[in-house]
Amino acid sequence: MQITRRNQSIASAGARVRGVGSGRGVSRSFRARRLGVVATGALLAVVMSGCATLPFAQSAPDAAAPSAAVEPSEAPTVDVVSKLLTIDDLPTGGWALQPTDSSEPETSTDKAETTVCQGNLASVLGTEEPPTVSFERARTVFSESLVPTDDSEALLETADAAVSACFGEQTERMVNGETILIEWEPVDVTGVDGAVKGYTLSASTGYVVTTSIQMYLVAGEGALVSVGVLAGSVTPDELAQLTQAAVDKVAE
Repeated sequence: MQITRRNQSIASAGARVRGVGSGRGVSRSFRARRLGVVATGALLAVVMSGCATLPFAQSAPDAAAPSAAVEPSEAPTVDVVSKLLTIDDLPTGGWALQPTDSSEPETSTDKAETTVCQGNLASVLGTEEPPTVSFERARTVFSESLVPTDDSEALLETADAAVSACFGEQTERMVNGETILIEWEPVDVTGVDGAVKGYTLSASTGYVVTTSIQMYLVAGEGALVSVGVLAGSVTPDELAQLTQAAVDKVAE
């Protein structure tokens, strides 16, 4: 997959998640693609309009979230694409760059605006298409997105306040004609330096959880780092290692 600044139709923001293998893994990956649930990916995008990424896209003001968002003019002009992880930067083995899947047929998407509680962080992060890269290992997909900012800690606080307002609630969202329940939950983060917040973004139909994405937001140097596991799973220790590698790369 080539690293691009393409529209992240999520969270995150991010490259598309496509099914790897067969069976349950494919089903979860397909669900994630339809939900667009980083994002961001980083977290990423969590995560909309038919693409699975970290949550960035189709932004809309969230009445329950702080109104302060990063204006494009406030974002630094540094090229953060070069700060994204590469294969050589990954601290654990077995990963490959996820190729871009351009063979999907064109389908209509829902035009309704979405909020943070519906899985869209774009309204508080100030971008719908942050630089993003994704890696795959068997049925697992790990994604990273970088949101350029001169004050990553302040942006992290803004995003966390918006997401925290959604805890304990399930918010309905229409995804390609299907009613989905979106829910944010906090996750404890250990093994990552600096200011960091962790979340689980889940989507369900009725009582069945169809997609669950774990993501971290970290205040990096010159960028908010968003990482997430979009399909499959990794251990908390490995996710911490991958996240720390992303934070270290941004600081170089």
